[in-house]
Amino acid sequence: MIIFKLVSLWLLMALGAVLNGGVRQRWLSTALGEVRAQRVSGAVLMSWVALVICGLLPWLALASVAQALLVGAAWLLMTLLFELAMNRGELGALRRQLTPGGSDLMWLVLLETLLLPPMWVLSLSG
Repeated sequence: MIIFKLVSLWLLMALGAVLNGGVRQRWLSTALGEVRAQRVSGAVLMSWVALVICGLLPWLALASVAQALLVGAAWLLMTLLFELAMNRGELGALRRQLTPGGSDLMWLVLLETLLLPPMWVLSLSG
């Protein structure tokens, strides 16, 4: 049952990411330019991911910080595989997208996805 819930929450985060990317490409890039649009879109995505994780993580009923870290690692892996598929298997494009310091904040989203679940469980435990 935990796998179904874990995948369901990831799909909710992924749906938000896809919609966010569509809004960025359709409207934000034209209005703000590509660099600013990527940063605004990245901030919106980070907010969405935090909202999903903090709002719905209790539904997973995680028993420990280690279990929460495994959930974060699973979400990280699913996200990397999804991004690799979206880049049509091109590792160079994925590497550029994940490089810190660029206009794309995807590397921060991945860090948030990995670390927010155990941080949330830690905050609840004490």
